[in-house]
Amino acid sequence: MSDDESADDERAQDLQQLRTRDRGTDQSTTESTESSDDELEPVTQRNHSTFYLSDEILNALDGSRKELEYLASNEFPDLDLEKNRHLRPLVILLGIEQLEEMDIEDVIDRLESDDRLDPVQ
Repeated sequence: MSDDESADDERAQDLQQLRTRDRGTDQSTTESTESSDDELEPVTQRNHSTFYLSDEILNALDGSRKELEYLASNEFPDLDLEKNRHLRPLVILLGIEQLEEMDIEDVIDRLESDDRLDPVQ
C-alpha cells in the first residue's frame, strides 16, 4: 500500500469516526426529547439553525415542499407532513447522505459548477 493510499485510508477512518460520533449524539438527543406517551414535542422546542439561502434555492425548496405536500394529500389524505418537522429535516438528511458519498474534489466541483451556489474563493 502506498503512502497516499494509507493517508486516504486514515482520512476515511477519521471521517467515519466523526460521522458515527455525531450520529450517536443525534440519536440520544432525539430519544430524550420524545415524551414517553409517543406525543411529539413541538418543533419550536428543538434546536434550530438559521440558513442563508439565495432566492433561487429557497424557491426550489419551497416548490419541492409544496409538491410533496400536494402529492401526499392526494394519495394519503390522513397523512400530515409538516414543513419543519418532516420535510426540511428530510432535505437536510438527504443532503448529508449525498455529501458523505462525495470526496472533497466533488464538493468543490459542485460548488464551482452550479450557478445557484456561491463559488469557492
